[in-house]
Amino acid sequence: MNRDMLNRIKNKSQRPQVQRDTTLSGSDQPTQSLADQNVDIQSQVDVLPEVASRRNIRLLEGIDKSLNELCSREGITIETFLEASFLACDRNPELLASVLDEACQRLEERKKAGKLRRLYSQLQSM
Repeated sequence: MNRDMLNRIKNKSQRPQVQRDTTLSGSDQPTQSLADQNVDIQSQVDVLPEVASRRNIRLLEGIDKSLNELCSREGITIETFLEASFLACDRNPELLASVLDEACQRLEERKKAGKLRRLYSQLQSM
């Protein structure tokens, strides 16, 4: 075979090159439009409230179980329930006073229980 014929066969067997879309969105949006979207998303993120780090809270077993069941049933988290409860108390002074009275009573009970446990532990080590 001569060179001309080989070149024709070679050129025929080559596949055509296809332009590929390398954008993440799969659309033909120009780069400037994507930059505008990034700025828009960033401005939305900037106005979101900051969330504090996790807190380790200890609850009575029965209350913990009931609270978990309530939150699961309602499709919310314990954290959002606590936030909403605080905000409801903040808007209603009578509710806040009632909750604080209950909290003070519970604190006293926990202090007594802690003292009894410590005393019992000390007696056991003698």
